[in-house]
Amino acid sequence: MHVLIYHNILWPKHIGAVFSKLSSLGKQSGIDASVVHLAETQNMRAGLSEVDRSYHDYPFRVLFRGSYEKVGVARMTVALIKDLLTHRSDIVVLPGYERIEYWVMLGLCVLMRRPRLVFVDSTGYDRAKNRWKESAKRIFFARCNGFLCYGTRSKEYLLSYGVPAAKIYPGCQATALAHDYDAAEVQCVYDASAEIFHVPRFIYVG
Repeated sequence: MHVLIYHNILWPKHIGAVFSKLSSLGKQSGIDASVVHLAETQNMRAGLSEVDRSYHDYPFRVLFRGSYEKVGVARMTVALIKDLLTHRSDIVVLPGYERIEYWVMLGLCVLMRRPRLVFVDSTGYDRAKNRWKESAKRIFFARCNGFLCYGTRSKEYLLSYGVPAAKIYPGCQATALAHDYDAAEVQCVYDASAEIFHVPRFIYVG
């Protein structure tokens, strides 16, 4: 079985960790999974850091270099149509539902009768709801065969649109630790500084 996964950008290290593990597990189960990143990065992320490809240990292609926003909707849509028609697969994973090009991908998969899943990272707390957008989401979700989401709240979000629980797969999140991370070494630091770490401390960045 060949699974073709489309993802918006290559930039996130944690996505590299997820897809690397997915590729490894797939090989053990006889599933051939390949990834297509639509672009390397986004404008908001380009200033944070360069793309670190050392975390992406899996077969992948990148359709466009640079930022997603610089490609343009028409150009991206044409490229995705060509890619879907050229590369056959048993299952397609769509990158999302919020862009026009993703709707075109969904429509093409329906026409080709190709089973499709979609990434959903939204929750009910993201932003104010719009009646027309809510109706559009229900239409999109009703035509997908499965959903990959990032936790309990994303799963609850999908359930609120009438998506059957059996079609939702919430366990696809990870942390991209440094390549030289050593859990035992970190624990030794904690043990040697018990007076500092005996009280839990939390930091929130976001």
